[in-house]
Amino acid sequence: GDVPEHPVKLRSKYRTPDRQDTAPKTDAVVDEGRSEGGVESAALLPGAPKKNDLDDLFLINVVNDLERLSVNSTPQFITNDFFEGYFLPMIRTPDMPPKDDVEGRTVYRHFQNKKRMFEFQFQGRLKKVPEGKFCLAIEFDNPVKVGMIQRAFLQGALNFVKRANKGFHYFFGDPGPLTEKIIREGCYEKTHMSFPLESCLDRLVISMAGEKPPALGGDIHENPNFFKLRKKGGVGSFPGWNTEDTYTMAIWSAYVDFSKWQILNLPGIRTFGISNFFGSQPINLMFYSLNGCSEEDETKRPYLRKDLSIFCHCEIGNTKNTSGGYTQKYIEQNFKNVKDGEGAIDASEELLNLN
Repeated sequence: GDVPEHPVKLRSKYRTPDRQDTAPKTDAVVDEGRSEGGVESAALLPGAPKKNDLDDLFLINVVNDLERLSVNSTPQFITNDFFEGYFLPMIRTPDMPPKDDVEGRTVYRHFQNKKRMFEFQFQGRLKKVPEGKFCLAIEFDNPVKVGMIQRAFLQGALNFVKRANKGFHYFFGDPGPLTEKIIREGCYEKTHMSFPLESCLDRLVISMAGEKPPALGGDIHENPNFFKLRKKGGVGSFPGWNTEDTYTMAIWSAYVDFSKWQILNLPGIRTFGISNFFGSQPINLMFYSLNGCSEEDETKRPYLRKDLSIFCHCEIGNTKNTSGGYTQKYIEQNFKNVKDGEGAIDASEELLNLN
């Protein structure tokens, strides 16, 4: 087949550093078709020669000192107070990458005969058990300002998402004046779309201690009966989260193209740019728990900042379509003083203007 079936464990470069009195070490499992190259190459930096539509795409790990995560590469190690494991972001590209891009070619083959435009795979263990509803959320830092026609268009898209996702929660209203006191106390709600994690995941495989988890980078196979029960979200459909098991998770969508910054393939709705509704701001991908939440009020109560325990936070930016946020901070911090002739790039004033 296109992707070898036999997985191998990553060697020292992508293995969790040895430690004694901390969370259990977790090794990512990857397909043999992937090499163990570096985390970031000059081709992924703004200003470098363009290889494909992904050169303008930035995934920033906000928790780990604004670390840029490679796309269509090897699993990226992430760790914080709540989670330790690996993240593998894969984005569909229109053309087969060159022969020297082993990981990119593997990802290209992975998307063949699939409708999905992206797939994000995670594998690791929790360091803390979520106290409330565990969510996957898409957030925007600023409110959405749209006209009447655009709002009706957006409402149609949200209704489509709501029908397909039980427990879906969103807020696109005006949070009102945000004073320093309100921000400090976290008594406000950001523009967001939030989904119950256990039921929204496209794949979820739970591996107990001693069991080999699925390989990252290929198709993740979940027990069909567990999948159907989990997706329904009924009582007893999910055993709950713990800190002992290894969780292998995947989310994907045929409706979002991050490389072209578009929403597409929605029934009855034409393709439109993400910036048409959300402006030039980047997207925040969040994993958090909503504390003190019961099933009765999970879709009605506001998701205030003070009630959220953030497990993971990645920002998705596209330098052709977004400005500001952690993407711009990352570029300014890392490339402002880079000199020519050192095998890197020259971060000119034009590069730092991401409008």
